[in-house]
Amino acid sequence: MNIKKIITIAAIALVLSLALAAVSVQRSFLRRGNQKLLDADADPRHQAAKSIYRETPFYYPFKAAPTKMVALTAFTQDFANLDRQNSQGFRGPEYTLAHPPNTFRIVIIGDDATSGFRVPFEETFPAMLGRLLDAKCNQIHFEVIPLGVPGQRLADDFILLLAHAQSLKPDLVVFQVSSQSADFYPYADIFFAQGVQDVFADYEKKEAEVINENSIDWQIFSESLERIATWSKTAAVPVAFVAVPVVDSTESGHNFNHYDANQLSSNPQFAAYQKIVGKIQSEGLRLEDLLDNFKTQAGARYLTFSESPSDLNAYAHRLIAQNLVPFLEKAGLVGCKKKVRPAGGQWTQEYMIRQKAARQWALLTSSYEEQFRFFTELNQMYPSDAWITTQMADVYSSWGRRPKAAALYSALTDVAPSISAPWYHMAMNVSPNRKREYLERMIKIVPDHAPAMQTLSDIYVKDNRVEDACNLLQRLTTLTTIKWQFQKNKQVFQSIHCAQISASTTAH
Repeated sequence: MNIKKIITIAAIALVLSLALAAVSVQRSFLRRGNQKLLDADADPRHQAAKSIYRETPFYYPFKAAPTKMVALTAFTQDFANLDRQNSQGFRGPEYTLAHPPNTFRIVIIGDDATSGFRVPFEETFPAMLGRLLDAKCNQIHFEVIPLGVPGQRLADDFILLLAHAQSLKPDLVVFQVSSQSADFYPYADIFFAQGVQDVFADYEKKEAEVINENSIDWQIFSESLERIATWSKTAAVPVAFVAVPVVDSTESGHNFNHYDANQLSSNPQFAAYQKIVGKIQSEGLRLEDLLDNFKTQAGARYLTFSESPSDLNAYAHRLIAQNLVPFLEKAGLVGCKKKVRPAGGQWTQEYMIRQKAARQWALLTSSYEEQFRFFTELNQMYPSDAWITTQMADVYSSWGRRPKAAALYSALTDVAPSISAPWYHMAMNVSPNRKREYLERMIKIVPDHAPAMQTLSDIYVKDNRVEDACNLLQRLTTLTTIKWQFQKNKQVFQSIHCAQISASTTAH
């Protein structure tokens, strides 16, 4: 029996013995009548949270412009994309904050490709990467944690690193980038909400502007790279990048068996991809550019499900994983003899709590009361962890315990002072006379915080502060990503005669 198996069996035995002991002293948190939910598939109509996306109170003050980050909600499921979020709010199996024993921990931060839309999780490249590395080594276990959020930019990746990933004590961090990693705003969604005639044409035009050296998008992308490199040196944790190229998904278009880079050089998305890859390389950062690999290995096989949506299929994910292994090995970032961190002191206890949540996922997704009990246990273990504090506050807020939610959000200014801006979240949990104050503070910190502007514009209209409302509504027409909300703002803009007020102000 090899060393790896002996260690694994010993760890399992330890966990089981502690779990059995805990069962005798812990009271059950299951409510009567909900036992049948434990083994049932969750129905989105029964989910406590109605949206898989959530605003976070985290931001970063980039020099060009401060920006915020969104995340996914724990214990939710998006059936259209086969996504089921774990207790941390990401797709994939449960993982602990505490570093596991005898484990080399790799954290991958990225967008749709990391999340693996429409692909069973076991067939996503992070899951396959973990299996491929494990198959090579008997001495240690490789844990690959994917932190993928659809639509994520590199700026979001960096904020997520500070807010959550660095608390996992990773042995390696891999950033997955694509042609949209430099976009400061979700331009395609904005154009769709605005009802432009040709969303694709307008988006390609905007992509050409994004990679201009003087654009706000490119300045923030460049600073994100600098900040990541600095973090890596300070934390003594190596980082690497993997670039997933633009894939032509059309049936009669250019697949990789006749992928002509010269022909595609005029394509703004392809040009953005090349510019992003070139910038990462020029900064001296480790990068695996998958373009040539896809060209030589994909052959006539398509890498997407269909023309629309053009999400990567399981074969594309397999190619990514198979190419990442030799890249990481050659760079000296992984190996069977790599030194691993010691296990976190609370790993065994946290492991049992997280695994219980995995077994009771359907119960937790249906009840804020059960989520409250779950996050209370974790919050007692990690009272200074910003991610858990936020999740606890989110549950309080959604459950209607607003004063306690506001207090926890406020605590973030002490827990994570450099990256927390909880004023929008506090505004949604305080009395109406305090709400405006917090929303105005939020907009001062992050001027393009659309949710804060949306709520504040309604307050200004109600208070008859028409000019202030008009200014916000005018800005919202360029930021709103939801069609009905854009139309509503446009109607309000017209109903309070903002055009005339603007003309009068300009005249004076």
